Amino acid sequence: VVPKEIQDSVSAILADVRVRGDEAVAYYAAKFDGAKLRAREIRVKETELTAAAKALSAADKKAILEAHANIAAYNKKGLGADWTGKNKQGAEVGERFYPLRRVGLYVPGGQVPLVSTVLMTATLAKIAGCPEIAVCTPSDASGKVAPGLLAALEIVGIKEVYRVGGVQAIGAMAYGTASIPAVDKIFGPGNAYVCEAKRQV
Repeated sequence: VVPKEIQDSVSAILADVRVRGDEAVAYYAAKFDGAKLRAREIRVKETELTAAAKALSAADKKAILEAHANIAAYNKKGLGADWTGKNKQGAEVGERFYPLRRVGLYVPGGQVPLVSTVLMTATLAKIAGCPEIAVCTPSDASGKVAPGLLAALEIVGIKEVYRVGGVQAIGAMAYGTASIPAVDKIFGPGNAYVCEAKRQV
């Protein structure tokens, strides 16, 4: 059972993000992460992703590439396959699998950047064929996202990354803001507040 204090806190933040959009997202990024972001700074530039990947050590890049390949190979075996046939009466029957149009992935920040979360969420969204994949991950107080996360996102092929985390990120992905278009479904781990936000939206 989620404590009422967490439920109420999350509800208030989500309601604010729904009404004030980017303004609320920036307010909570400053309040909780110390990051003073303007709306135009919320999205990570592609040049930052590229630079992070180039700055990776050879060993780290090799590890990310190998993990990505293993995750993709394993999970491709579990993908549903379209099929058609005819039943006894001659009617065509079958199944078609459609990827979600737009997914939001939440990657926690903190002291230890979870590159594994990037690989386990983004790789699966890619092999499922989701045409649009947005990632939210918190920045530090200076507005920087952990370089290892950015490098992993670049390697996996994710270009739409936002430097916001917490309940405000979940609200932004669920409801959409001027800077962060809404998604159809949100995936990824988080703390008690993030999990409660995902439950409420």
